[in-house]
Amino acid sequence: MTAVTARPRPPHVAVIGDGDPRGPEAHRILEWAEEVGQLLARGGAVVVTGGLGGVMRAASRGAQGVGGATIGILPGADAAEANEFVTIPIATGLTIGGLRVSKAWLIGQEYRHRAREGRIAE
Repeated sequence: MTAVTARPRPPHVAVIGDGDPRGPEAHRILEWAEEVGQLLARGGAVVVTGGLGGVMRAASRGAQGVGGATIGILPGADAAEANEFVTIPIATGLTIGGLRVSKAWLIGQEYRHRAREGRIAE
């Protein structure tokens, strides 16, 4: 009988930010997001974003530019909506009553649910 050794999984780090940054700092925000993506990928992390534009695209571009993997968790049902730097697109089709549901909203709902059950220490 052969023992199966589990391979360690790389950390998965989410990068969130504006899909369309504007204003005088917009260019710098995108540069910083790209640098964050590069640093995470160089450190061995998989970069997870919303898979669309702006900060999400910049972080994915940075990670892919140094050979890293990226995951885009898309709000729509079409994986083709992912930016060109997403390695693994996940189309969720998250809608309620025809409106797209924010992933941050879903995370907040889960947090509140766990807090009500006493599963989160303050």
